[in-house]
Amino acid sequence: MSDFSATLLFKKLSFAPGNNRDRLFVFSERIVENKHKSSIGLWFKILIFENQVKFYLMENKEIITLIFTGIVAICTAIYSYLTYKLVKETKLSREFHLEAHIIAYLTNAETSPDIVSLVIKNIGNGIAKNLRFKIIRDINYSSINQLKEIGLFNKNLDFFPPDYQNKYILMSLEDQYDEKTNDYIEFDLIYDDAIKKDRHQNFKLYFKDIKGLVKLTPPETYIGMISYRLEKIEKILDKKLK
Repeated sequence: MSDFSATLLFKKLSFAPGNNRDRLFVFSERIVENKHKSSIGLWFKILIFENQVKFYLMENKEIITLIFTGIVAICTAIYSYLTYKLVKETKLSREFHLEAHIIAYLTNAETSPDIVSLVIKNIGNGIAKNLRFKIIRDINYSSINQLKEIGLFNKNLDFFPPDYQNKYILMSLEDQYDEKTNDYIEFDLIYDDAIKKDRHQNFKLYFKDIKGLVKLTPPETYIGMISYRLEKIEKILDKKLK
């Protein structure tokens, strides 16, 4: 049999159903055995492998389809999860840039630690609107500024921009020290921003939190050092002028 005739017969038997496939493999093995040293023998080996793959795929079509369907389902689930994460992170990023966050805390003066001040600051990136305060506990001592005397606590504030703060001096701890340091103030703060309306925060601020703070001489900050040195120079000049 010529190489051309063998090739035609091989292609014909490639599409033969049933037991003809066995005849094909026997025929192919004989061809390869006789032609193994020629190029046609190598070509037949390739065709045998190709048709074996085709037969396997045809006989296991349902299983292979099921496997690929499972792979597609898994990929779809992973893609859906990643999309959900991306949407969530986008939402959080948007809220981060639009949300206002108001804080309140007590602080002491750098030059005089006995002086206590109330600081209200917007540390968020968004604008706070329509600020309303409700005093729950105020202070009541002589020579002090009560919360109800501060304008911010008596009327609504329309806007409170990002990184903006108000500072209010309340009192000195120099007299009635023990009584004052065991006291506290408490108030509610309600405000709106671009994300949510009526954000509610409660602040309960104890004066004992700043108890024990002292003034360092000379001060530890550069600004404090400048003030300290200028005061020393002023005293020296006063003595010389006298």
